[in-house]
Amino acid sequence: MTDYARASSAAAGASFTCQIKSVNSRSLGIRLRLAPSSDVLKSEIPQLIGKMVTRGSITCNLAVEHDGAGGMFWSISRSLPLYWPLWAN
Repeated sequence: MTDYARASSAAAGASFTCQIKSVNSRSLGIRLRLAPSSDVLKSEIPQLIGKMVTRGSITCNLAVEHDGAGGMFWSISRSLPLYWPLWAN
């Protein structure tokens, strides 16, 4: 079974687009394609996905477009509930 999700948002002088694709697999495999400015998230994104998914081949693409008004500060809020329609039944 293959599923696909895409979400976009804008905040802090930048726009974000995240695409996630899952394909059935016996084990869990996570591949990331991140924007150069988001390398700091390389360890956090697989941890979050691993808490919600136990098997499958997951590809996560994150694109960021800056408005040129300065640097970005990256963090993932663990206090916010996450909703992943990709895996919701």
